[in-house]
Amino acid sequence: LSHVLKRTFPRHLEAEGPAEALLLLGLAAALCWWRHPNGRAGLFAMLGFGVCVTMGVLIKLLDVTGYVLLALMLATALLRAARRREPLAPIVWGGAAALAASAFTVLAVLLPFAPAWPELYRQAVQFHLAARLAYAGELASNARNIANEFLLPNAALCALALAGLFVAA
Repeated sequence: LSHVLKRTFPRHLEAEGPAEALLLLGLAAALCWWRHPNGRAGLFAMLGFGVCVTMGVLIKLLDVTGYVLLALMLATALLRAARRREPLAPIVWGGAAALAASAFTVLAVLLPFAPAWPELYRQAVQFHLAARLAYAGELASNARNIANEFLLPNAALCALALAGLFVAA
């Protein structure tokens, strides 16, 4: 079975799956906070958001979009509470709880590896900076790469997506 999965399951999705699962779990916690921002349940939901999304970011940086969504949720909640003349403290405490949980998660995960931080930087940051130069070609070259590497191997999926787009419009 493992040899079949290695052929059918793309390598780049090995990190995407767990990271996206953590992001969705964190966003679900944020939605729980949105429905009940007051009290312990709201604080625990934001703590869960902070831990889940931070773990997702540590797996795959793409999960940083969860923080953007949380910032929009907090800004909307602040505007709504100010307009209704409701207390702002639960919203501020919720944001602070998410921030504290994120900071604690980063420290808990990365602090044990403090002696290896230079190697971590070399592998995570410098590698991506060097890889950026690999696809520094013009637009036509990059479009050919996208077509050959994604669109053609996934032609059926792309056709279904286009059909869905036309049906939805």
